[in-house]
Amino acid sequence: MDNIAGTKPALTWVVHVCTALLVLLWVVPTLGLLVSSFRSGDQIVSSGWWNALFTQEQQLSPIRIGGAEVPKDGAFVIEGRLFDAAGADVSRWGTSSKEPAAYAPGETATLDDGETVTVQADGAYVFTSPVTTEGQRLPRIFTTAATPPEFSIEN
Repeated sequence: MDNIAGTKPALTWVVHVCTALLVLLWVVPTLGLLVSSFRSGDQIVSSGWWNALFTQEQQLSPIRIGGAEVPKDGAFVIEGRLFDAAGADVSRWGTSSKEPAAYAPGETATLDDGETVTVQADGAYVFTSPVTTEGQRLPRIFTTAATPPEFSIEN
């Protein structure tokens, strides 16, 4: 009994470790919820909250080509942008949902009836057709883009 006075029992350390684990079990999800509340819906769906500070590679919703058709060099050309210049960089793109990453930026895809589409890394596109496309449904572009982190208080 003389050696017991002034020493802590080993069970005290077990209590401290269990308490620390319980605190972590509550703090980590709460921190994740806080971080996610400042992220956009697309980024919440595409990656975990622990990647919030890094650029995300995500497949964006398909975008239908549109714009004014201009006759140029015997063809009909439509030029435009897939998305605003918010900082997204296209890393891969395609014209089919089966192959959404078939082409690299700058490559030209040949579609039906001699139509071609070229998409640049900044989202600028050029659609060329040998005949007018007025009244026709133009193709969709599927993109995989690297998007920078975006935070807002909208959520």
